[in-house]
Amino acid sequence: MTASDEQTVVVAHSYGGIVTAEAAAGVDAVCHLLFVSSYLPEAGQSLSSFGGEEPAPFLDVDPERGTFTVRPEALAETFLQDCDPETQRRAMDKTARQSLAVLGQPVQSAAWRHVPSTYLVCADDRGTRPNCNASSPVAQPASRNSTPATTHSSPSPPRSVTWSSGCDGG
Repeated sequence: MTASDEQTVVVAHSYGGIVTAEAAAGVDAVCHLLFVSSYLPEAGQSLSSFGGEEPAPFLDVDPERGTFTVRPEALAETFLQDCDPETQRRAMDKTARQSLAVLGQPVQSAAWRHVPSTYLVCADDRGTRPNCNASSPVAQPASRNSTPATTHSSPSPPRSVTWSSGCDGG
């Protein structure tokens, strides 16, 4: 994105909201951010800022190894509920453990504070904790759209997408 001055819309989903909050900051080519059932951190927050005392029920956390992953029995019902069994099986084969460090790494910037943004709520999303971003301005009713689509880490296409405006404001 930094190598071009072509106007760019960045789409972030789930944990991608954490990454995008920092990665899109100060990039002139980014003209709009679209958050799809994403976490929206303020500067200084991390993914762990959005959880309670306990990890999400679909996670398998191994503190001794310092890793986590999605529990195998929860993957399909949480993230792939609209996919066929073969797609669910292939996804399970690609699931890997991740470092717990990603849960606590705070972002240094909140690009959505400075870049026009839209937050798309997927009403059937089962993985992003409910109301995790209810207080952020971009998720308030004036810029908040809702659809029955699941789209949470799903390789199947979304059933519908709501878009508020393009880069040119139209």
